[in-house]
Amino acid sequence: MKYALLFCLLPLAAAAAPVRYDIESTHSYPTFAVSHFGFSELIGRFNRTQGFIVLDREAQRGEIEVSIDAASIDTGLPARDTVLRSKDFFQVSQYPVLRFHSTQLRFDKDQPVAADGELTLTGITLPVALKIERLTCGRHPYWGRNACGAKVTTEFRRSAFGMKYGLPFVGDTIRIRIDLEALESPAD
Repeated sequence: MKYALLFCLLPLAAAAAPVRYDIESTHSYPTFAVSHFGFSELIGRFNRTQGFIVLDREAQRGEIEVSIDAASIDTGLPARDTVLRSKDFFQVSQYPVLRFHSTQLRFDKDQPVAADGELTLTGITLPVALKIERLTCGRHPYWGRNACGAKVTTEFRRSAFGMKYGLPFVGDTIRIRIDLEALESPAD
């Protein structure tokens, strides 16, 4: 009898299990915006991103890991991109990866709305909170498997990461937006 009860509970345990989604790098691009001499905003993006999301909505837990290839910075002007890769900004030769790792997800009911974590940039690690909007999960019509998509935003002061070149003409506040898609990882 106790085995029958255990057998009945197995589907519940499986339903509550965390689900891992791998960031689909060809459909996920971090973009950034910074004030440019107070006249406009300079907009750029990073072309190579990888990472994963783990969601356990029932337990209201999860994890986010995003790694960005700093050399993939793209502002549409190659000469400016070279300067941004230099020692005055991202120091790509010494610190080739920008990394965010969550320490906690915050939920509103079963929906994650924020991720507290640490951003490592130019060898400096500082706390950062990501705002999660429009998280939608379901069967992806193109990929034919379960996926999640979201808009993720944050901002930080670049000077806190040692990037002081050009201040105050180039703004200190960097606004980040990542529109991402992530595919459910195949079962092992």
